[in-house]
Amino acid sequence: MLSQLNAQTPSGFAFRIKITQSALERNYGDAIWLLQARQSQFHLTSESDKAGNQLVLAWAYRLAGDAASAKSTAEQARNTLEQLCKDEPDNPDLAGNLALANAVLGKKTQR
Repeated sequence: MLSQLNAQTPSGFAFRIKITQSALERNYGDAIWLLQARQSQFHLTSESDKAGNQLVLAWAYRLAGDAASAKSTAEQARNTLEQLCKDEPDNPDLAGNLALANAVLGKKTQR
């Protein structure tokens, strides 16, 4: 069933499973390709979804050993997430994703 999933898969949950499978198989190139395609081809409905996709893409770059792309992508996600956290300061999901973006960048978060 997972072989039929692609960047256009409507279910975000199923898509994340496909990305997880690729990462567990250490097929980072496939995960990166799928995440890039999802970012450009799939209609992500919110800035939070876009930033989340960028964040997973940054981790995939990091796992693949592409530190420059990981940093650039994590910075884009962090910039979006910082603004979203200002708009929704009580949203724990946004705060958690911002902490992950900072972790990819090697920065400590403030408490």
